[in-house]
Amino acid sequence: MVATLAERERRARIVRYWRAIEMFSPQQVGRVSPERRMFPVDARRPLPWEQGHALRDAPVPAGMVWQHTVYCGIFRTSAARDVLLEVFGGSEEDHDTRVDGDSALLAFEVTDEGRLIGESITFSSCAWAVGQARSPGPAKAGWLDGFDGDATSCAEVVLDVGDGRLTIVERGGGSQQPFAGLMYEIVLSAAGGAIAPLVAPLLGTAAGAVVGGAQAAAERALRERRRAGAGHEDRDDEDEEDGPRLGSRQLTVRDLSAVTRWLSDRFGVTTDLMPTAVRVQSRLVSLRRADKATGADFLNSFIATDLALVAGQLATSEPGKALGDYLTASTAIRTDRRLDLRRNPAAVLAGVEPERFPLGRWPAKTEHPLVRSQQFAVNDILERLADDGGVYAVNGPPGTGKTTQLRDLIAGVLVLRAQRLATLTHPTAAFTGPTHRWTTGHLHRSVCEPATTLVGFEMVVASANNGAVENVSRQIPELESVDEAWRAQASYFPDQGRLILDGAQAWGALAAPLGNRGNRQDFRDRYWFGTDREKQSASAANGRPRNGSPRNGSPRTGTVPRVSGSGQGMRDLLKRVAQQPPDQGAWRTAVNRFREAERAVRALRDERQPAARALRELPGAQWAVRTGQDAARDADQRHRATLAALTDATERLATLEGDVRRWAERQAEHRRTRPGAVHPGRRAT
Repeated sequence: MVATLAERERRARIVRYWRAIEMFSPQQVGRVSPERRMFPVDARRPLPWEQGHALRDAPVPAGMVWQHTVYCGIFRTSAARDVLLEVFGGSEEDHDTRVDGDSALLAFEVTDEGRLIGESITFSSCAWAVGQARSPGPAKAGWLDGFDGDATSCAEVVLDVGDGRLTIVERGGGSQQPFAGLMYEIVLSAAGGAIAPLVAPLLGTAAGAVVGGAQAAAERALRERRRAGAGHEDRDDEDEEDGPRLGSRQLTVRDLSAVTRWLSDRFGVTTDLMPTAVRVQSRLVSLRRADKATGADFLNSFIATDLALVAGQLATSEPGKALGDYLTASTAIRTDRRLDLRRNPAAVLAGVEPERFPLGRWPAKTEHPLVRSQQFAVNDILERLADDGGVYAVNGPPGTGKTTQLRDLIAGVLVLRAQRLATLTHPTAAFTGPTHRWTTGHLHRSVCEPATTLVGFEMVVASANNGAVENVSRQIPELESVDEAWRAQASYFPDQGRLILDGAQAWGALAAPLGNRGNRQDFRDRYWFGTDREKQSASAANGRPRNGSPRNGSPRTGTVPRVSGSGQGMRDLLKRVAQQPPDQGAWRTAVNRFREAERAVRALRDERQPAARALRELPGAQWAVRTGQDAARDADQRHRATLAALTDATERLATLEGDVRRWAERQAEHRRTRPGAVHPGRRAT
């Protein structure tokens, strides 16, 4: 049923409200702690990547290198709360003080040499939204729209600071205080050569408008210049995308100070949040990830941007089944369809009968199958959502087997897709959809869309805990996740799976962490190309190496394969297979093997179903037997009582019959001896 305009707007409002909550919910930044390598930035002391800092003397294990996350503009989250209370009203008592802490306007990562990793730049949506709450304020429609565009503009400025393209001057007054985030300011060269110090929030209205216009023009000019420069970067592989963008120079306290002050003014939160401090978190990473964004730290909600997209679509389109169910009004929920398993435990037993089991399960240790509640959830999910989609919640504290259950669910989905594949007469029949063509640079690309019957089986594992998701992503293809009894048979591109796991033993290429650009780039390099390759060509636009340099500062040249991750990637495998003559019988053989296994599983399931049915019916039969036995005892007692009554009645009848005979004899005797009409006392003849 198509929703009304009012219902669509109701759904969109819910998601927009949800998005606003997410935007005002920043991730916290740890407090200063040298033991945890969280260092404060001070103009009088070297940065962790500069000589003279204590970290430079710390031992570094072989194959590891330092990487640093810089947090510019530290502010108290309670300050953001105070602004919201002032703008929207509310009670201080409604606030949960347990969530108080520190956050930052901006975070980015730098290499061991102190060079900016461009893909790591993250701006605080909370700080930006606080500025929006002041101006234009919530009375203006769409007041929380535009964060992504502003973040893109600001990122260009930060990138140019990392390249040394912008002028940084000491702020008027020549403060000699320790680092406070306001000692320096950035100067943008606008189109036409005008110089526009970014001090608009500190000036009057008219001056602010002039400077604001110059700032916008300058940012546009910077973006155009950077795009023009990016277009001239060399490529040494036709399939390779641009590598990580690294700053061409070492960042200094001066740079961090200027960026902090500029962004504070740009967001309009200098007075409200007082974001003046900067902190640096240092950690050891593998050489492989020395110049790549790790995505280990985030300032914002993971889903705020997605929620904005969803809200925009909901205003004009129908949601999918899952989202539609989730946004159903409480008054429209069909509570009559709910099942309370505590009151009806028999439903659980019915849900785990053999005929309800999926045809596939994870090849784990046979002595550790799913427990009843886990198996019930897997069976019910596949039965309810296989064809129609929707929402199904499974809750449980840590250590209760949710990941184990997930693996069996994955196995069930894989078999469902295999059943669809087995209907194909040949593998080429899988690609019957339209062909999509596009051009990137000088390369023309095309991808044939798979048949619609083969899509919809993909799975995404998402969580607010990145570590947990990455663990799941690694555990699924690991060889250790498969019982030894099945390892000889479990083989789904194991060589490519090993590449994904950085050389660890794998049984298949079934899952990979893809949550950030660095992970996606690693996946492409390893799974597709078969090696963790690096781009070394210099950018023609600014002359800096694209992927950085080793610790000693000497530039890298050429392509250096990582030994630990080398192997045959999927690209080479497909090319090799494409050059071989097609084996017409191989596909039919594979299909027959699958059908054989499918029949065997169905036979095992069908063999067990009568026993399950008998077990299900046993309580009823036992109750019927007990009821019949009770009825028989009652009937026997009634029979005995009836027999006793019959005996009494028979004896009474015999007595009565005797009485009847005697009275009959007396009556006959009376008739013989009664007087007649002529002679008294004699019967007339």
